[in-house]
Amino acid sequence: MVSPLPQDPTTTQAFTAYDDEISLTDLALTIWRRRRIVLAVMLLALLAGAAFAFLLPRAYEYKAVIEIGTQTLLDADGGQKIVPLEDSGTVLSKVKDAYIPAAITEAIQEDGSLSRMKIDASVPKGAAVIILSAKAPKALESAYLGVMSAAAQRLIADHARIIDTKRIDLRLAIERKRAEIDDLDRQIALLQADSKRTETRLAETQGSIQRLQAQLASEGDATKQATRSVSNEPAAMTTLLIDSQRRSVLELLNTLQDTAVDLQRRKDQNQARIAAMEQEKRIKTSEIGSLEAQEKALRETRLVYGPAPSILPAGPSRSLILALSLLLGVFFGLMAAFIAGFIANVKARLQGEVGEGEAVVMTKMENGH
Repeated sequence: MVSPLPQDPTTTQAFTAYDDEISLTDLALTIWRRRRIVLAVMLLALLAGAAFAFLLPRAYEYKAVIEIGTQTLLDADGGQKIVPLEDSGTVLSKVKDAYIPAAITEAIQEDGSLSRMKIDASVPKGAAVIILSAKAPKALESAYLGVMSAAAQRLIADHARIIDTKRIDLRLAIERKRAEIDDLDRQIALLQADSKRTETRLAETQGSIQRLQAQLASEGDATKQATRSVSNEPAAMTTLLIDSQRRSVLELLNTLQDTAVDLQRRKDQNQARIAAMEQEKRIKTSEIGSLEAQEKALRETRLVYGPAPSILPAGPSRSLILALSLLLGVFFGLMAAFIAGFIANVKARLQGEVGEGEAVVMTKMENGH
């Protein structure tokens, strides 16, 4: 059995202190001794970066921007506000879950290699637009643009159907309002004709009243003269006759005055009804204007951009990839040099300790002989 080697505490502490000290000179020497490793790792990293940058197909970004159509609605205060044909969240769900998958399915049926095609849809915050986006190589440009266009056209066709329905509803409402105005015009014409007849009768009645009043005034004078000579019988008969005629005229006058009051009331009522109908006509005419404005304000959903590819490839440029590869090569090269130096030092230390142990054993054996 080999006995452990004697250790000098002073020497051990010196070696420990020396080992704990790391100077820039030692690092530089280590890098210089292992420069081939550093250069080799740098070259490998640069080659890997170049292969990635030049051999991997460059991806381009394809984009389409769809503006959601709008309509004009009346708010609670009677004003008008412009709102989308459909809520942007609803439109986004339709595009992502229905229109894009349907368009991709049709494309796959024509070309099975497009089975991994992926197109995304999003809505910017506070905007009434749908953005279709995808990344793919230049070789698949026509396929991606075709699918985006097909999905967009499905949405446009769906909203065109909604706009057609709303336009028909608005036109029917306008026609109803115009029919109501025509009916009001007929009623106003009838009332105006009745008012004209009433006014004519009223004028005639008032003329008759004036004549009767004049007749009563003349008969009053005759009655006064007959009263002065009431002593003879003919005068008395004349007085009675005049009095009888006067009462008849008074009754007729009262009747005509009542008729005049009724005719005046009827005339006033007709004028009031005509004024109310004219006001109703103005309101309905204003409503027709509002409905026509709503019809004109209907805006169809449309493509405002694309679908089109980006001018430059998406992702980092080739020069950036090569620069990053070089930096990573330098980093991993230095790490490899330090690790190689560490392993070499450990091996040297182990070999030195084993050599010292064998020398001590040989010395003891010689002393024993």
